[in-house]
Amino acid sequence: MQALPVSNAAAALDYLGQTVVMELRWAAESTSTWGIYHVLGLVVPMAGVYESGHFLVMDAVNGGDFPDEIFWDTIRTLLPLNPHD
Repeated sequence: MQALPVSNAAAALDYLGQTVVMELRWAAESTSTWGIYHVLGLVVPMAGVYESGHFLVMDAVNGGDFPDEIFWDTIRTLLPLNPHD
């Protein structure tokens, strides 16, 4: 199995404030979904409280009124569009 692009909070912090392209895939689905998102925030896992880390994102193409959650274990590809220098 391929390593996930984001496996912990330290790796996730690199994407905070970035606009990214993500390939998402859920276990029950046979195909991937691609999207462009603004990473606004993150929720870090806390042992015994909340085990699933995820990003809070806004769809860069379609927008929205509120951020969506994208869980780190669904991300297969993660590419920044405006990488830090």
